Amino acid sequence: MIRLYQTKKLTGHLSNSFCKDLPEVSEQEADPIFSWYGDILNINRKMNIIFTNEVTKFSILIIKYRKSDHPDFAATFRQYLAFTMRLHSMDPEKYLAHTDAFGLNTKSSRSPIAHLSRLKMDFTPALKRDYDELETEPLWIEYTRSMNTYITTYPGRKSYYEPAEVMKEELKKRELI
Repeated sequence: MIRLYQTKKLTGHLSNSFCKDLPEVSEQEADPIFSWYGDILNINRKMNIIFTNEVTKFSILIIKYRKSDHPDFAATFRQYLAFTMRLHSMDPEKYLAHTDAFGLNTKSSRSPIAHLSRLKMDFTPALKRDYDELETEPLWIEYTRSMNTYITTYPGRKSYYEPAEVMKEELKKRELI
């Protein structure tokens, strides 16, 4: 089961049918590798959504998001997650097999929230510059790769790591790739 934490800005912007009946899921009920934090990234007055994994800080960028264009948000999330995992040479099939249901995470963890804020600060200027061409797949791929190879720190680790590499490592530990 995927646990989603939505910032206050994001709440209400996902499809109505998706948000309406999300059950609350405690930390004990789900592996944190399936916990994702989402926020809105406004660029040129257009809404984009960015998600980051709680454990790995692996991120998903959904550009030019409009709720009306995504009536089934769960399918949209899975589609972008699978595509992003494939960009980093990860087979998403075993991981996606555990995403049949979604639940709500009501307790926030500071590390993924801080990572989302950092990505927004560091990537917004470049995204604003390239926003009109961002729908072209090569440019979107470049930004998605950059977000997941952007070295960062992790609690309990003494050096800097790329989120894509940490995601691979954690998925291998759990035999999900």
